[in-house]
Amino acid sequence: MTPEVASALIGIPLSIFANLATTRVESFLSKHAYLTVGLDDLFINSFITTIKEHNKIYDSSSKNSLKQLPQRIKRDKETFLSLFGGIKTVHSLSDPTYVKEIAQLISDKYKATNDDLLYYIIQDCLHDYMRCFFAEISDKQFMSIVLTDLFECTNKLNDAFAILSRIDEKTAWIDQHYFRESLFKYYGQSDEDYRKSLLEYDDFIQRHYKELQLRGFTPHIGGTAVAMELEKIFVPLNISNESSTSAECQNNCINKKESEPLLKYQRSVLLGKPGSGKSTLLKHIAVSISSNRKSTNLLSKSIVPILFKVSDYAESYKSKHDNLHNYLCNRIESKFKEFFHTTLLCSNALILIDGLDEVTDKSLRLRITDRIEEFMSTYPKCQCVITSRIIGYDEVRLGCGFEHFLLDDFNKEQIKKFSNNWIAIIHKDWTNEVIAKESNELFESISKNSSVFKLATNPLLMTIIAMIYFKGRRLPNNRIQLYEFSTETFLESWVRLRVTSDSQLKSKEDIIEILSPLAYYMHKTKSNACIEEGELLIKFEQFYEQFHTSACLETVKKETREFIAFLREQAGFFYEIGISDTGENLFSFMHLTFEEYFAGMFLANDFNNGGSLWKDAVNSSRWTEILRLTAAHLSAHMGRFKTTEFINAIVKLSDDFPEIGRREALLIQMLSDDIIISDGCKFNTIEKIVRYFLQIGPQVIPLQA
Repeated sequence: MTPEVASALIGIPLSIFANLATTRVESFLSKHAYLTVGLDDLFINSFITTIKEHNKIYDSSSKNSLKQLPQRIKRDKETFLSLFGGIKTVHSLSDPTYVKEIAQLISDKYKATNDDLLYYIIQDCLHDYMRCFFAEISDKQFMSIVLTDLFECTNKLNDAFAILSRIDEKTAWIDQHYFRESLFKYYGQSDEDYRKSLLEYDDFIQRHYKELQLRGFTPHIGGTAVAMELEKIFVPLNISNESSTSAECQNNCINKKESEPLLKYQRSVLLGKPGSGKSTLLKHIAVSISSNRKSTNLLSKSIVPILFKVSDYAESYKSKHDNLHNYLCNRIESKFKEFFHTTLLCSNALILIDGLDEVTDKSLRLRITDRIEEFMSTYPKCQCVITSRIIGYDEVRLGCGFEHFLLDDFNKEQIKKFSNNWIAIIHKDWTNEVIAKESNELFESISKNSSVFKLATNPLLMTIIAMIYFKGRRLPNNRIQLYEFSTETFLESWVRLRVTSDSQLKSKEDIIEILSPLAYYMHKTKSNACIEEGELLIKFEQFYEQFHTSACLETVKKETREFIAFLREQAGFFYEIGISDTGENLFSFMHLTFEEYFAGMFLANDFNNGGSLWKDAVNSSRWTEILRLTAAHLSAHMGRFKTTEFINAIVKLSDDFPEIGRREALLIQMLSDDIIISDGCKFNTIEKIVRYFLQIGPQVIPLQA
């Protein structure tokens, strides 16, 4: 095969194997001479044999149609083989539709007259082709012989790949996924260390992702937290091609019993709104593969899912400048380093990359995007799925070769399904009838209020709604009320612990006054949405002193230490997430949406007090969600007048790049949140938006949320 085809099979540059040619390699190639002669010849000879077999039973007219065909095929083998190119291969000849397609191509290429007889004759030949081919050498025999001898004459997988790289003739018809699957399966079964590592890694995946980490939203029964198993709570999500219409979207549902549509492509980007379930979907894919390793699904048997957050890699890259290969091989337990390296060499890794949009610094995001594309060029046959929010993705859009998908909102049936899953997982001892009755009541509570139903179409917000229902509270009408409930739920424990103490830091309002500027600071300065404990202590003390001006330094430090200890023990929506490269403990909000909620609160308070911090955020896609929440905060707590003032200020603010339409897109999204503003402001804002689109033209589509 050509170096290009060998490189595609191997997944790495052939130069790595330049010095691996040995006498054992030469011995193998000599033994299997048909490999160096070319499997293409085997394929063509088998087809011509099929023609000869059929000539024995055809009449003179049919024989005449076939008379020149074998010679013409032999004269230009590449042209004939190219007719079988594309996604389908010789293994697809059992598909009648494919046989007709190929027969038509061959007939159109080689027929001398307008007679359609050749088309029907070739169909007959193709139907019998598989028997003739396997009479020469069956693919199962081929794989068995070749793989056995490969590992007899080599000690390492690298040497096996070196042999493959030395096969000269291009095998255009061979199913590369099948070949790779067979090689990897053989190696996985014959190498005890690799097989052991695979099982240990599956266990690692299960330990880390099997349960959905709801933090402050985890329901408790009798004082015991309910384990929210991902596979039991997960609802299959609808995805569509980025360019699909809404009608087309309805027909593209991810079925958890099948390979996700994302995995039908070598490289995929999944775009979605905040809280739409992007991260959860990647975890679901990883857990499904690792838990179904013994199933009949070929994908689950050999594919190794490797999941990581882009923000974590970005933080590591800032100090180490590691390429993505080194980062992946060293990011978790050291015992998996060689396992990951081998998996990448085999091109059997499924790389799941979460949150391309979450890198704060734009220049750093561009460098990280370059590293990802560089990695995919190095391992072109490793499958890859990348998630990102819609807003901000175009600034670092990945190059050619990536299929783009949109993750849709929950529809009515999915909300109903989630309601049932939620009730069933909490009340495991209930009968199916009782679960159905209770889940229907939850669904009806959501459906009867259009505002609540709109919120429930977002999976994250639907989770909070389910938690509110579980606690017997009235369902809220907007996002701000949902986040406020979440905050109150998390801080209830703190208030109970401090109610009888002499602490100054005992009210929920005090904690919120610290968390809001902290969230703003983190969003502005942290590329991975994490803050080290030492810096957290400094910032917490700084914000504490801003409203407790009379507190002595000793009190400030004591209160800060106690709250950090509370975060460790309670693990709510702001919690200890891990350890940094420098060995310090890291803290983060459980979801970027909560960081944005508190940052939006901070900007709302700043605007209410005459500040102008919001101006720096208007032209940055990373702050779009925060500005929406700023407007929602003003509407919910500071009234129509202040919200109107904020919207008018955005409308009047000068725009350096008006042709992009970022300002208009932001205003559309703010109005969609049902904020309360004056009629005049609403009219002027809509007029500005309409005027912009009339000037630019109908081809422009506003940025989505």
